[in-house]
Amino acid sequence: MMRKAVAGLMLGAVLLSGCKKQVPDDIVKKTISSAMRMHAAGLVSIMCGGSAKGLSNPTVTIVKRGPEGTGTAHVKGSPTFYQGKVSQCEGDVDYAYTYSSKTIGAGSRRRTMTTWYLQHMKLVAIQTPGVTFKTYEEDPEGEPDDE
Repeated sequence: MMRKAVAGLMLGAVLLSGCKKQVPDDIVKKTISSAMRMHAAGLVSIMCGGSAKGLSNPTVTIVKRGPEGTGTAHVKGSPTFYQGKVSQCEGDVDYAYTYSSKTIGAGSRRRTMTTWYLQHMKLVAIQTPGVTFKTYEEDPEGEPDDE
């Protein structure tokens, strides 16, 4: 009887607190890495201080997590198709994710699948030597928004 009461209180606390979903670390690293490789040429160019198509072998480290799919990641890598003096570019990027959930099955075989989408990236700091900071925002799959 006591176990049921404690379980009921814990379930009530979770429901009342509004359990927030967090993007798993591996998904953040894979999607930002992919975006920096192929889809964020404008952001990479600002981060490297010249024209670049992307980063080859980017390293992504999560620096800070925000509420409901937001946060900051540190990105470092070599620029591709770049003709400047820099061999490594690095900077901090704010990110925002959205998600959709889909429940499959019935009864004990019921499970919920969550799909995460990288919605927006914003360059917030540059650590590349000799490059001055300029803010830049980009939607990885859409059109860039200059600020």
